[in-house]
Amino acid sequence: MVDADTPATEVARQMLERQAHHVVVMRQHDLLGVISALDFVNRFLAQNPT
Repeated sequence: MVDADTPATEVARQMLERQAHHVVVMRQHDLLGVISALDFVNRFLAQNPT
């Protein structure tokens, strides 16, 4: 679980350390969403088109 203000690089680092494919994003006690490893792949490809 991460806070909504957690930088993407920190989320990625935590996912690698925990070998997690999904991370829950919270703000206080509110569920905002879920980040998946596929979200990082999609963002990478969007920034680096072939």
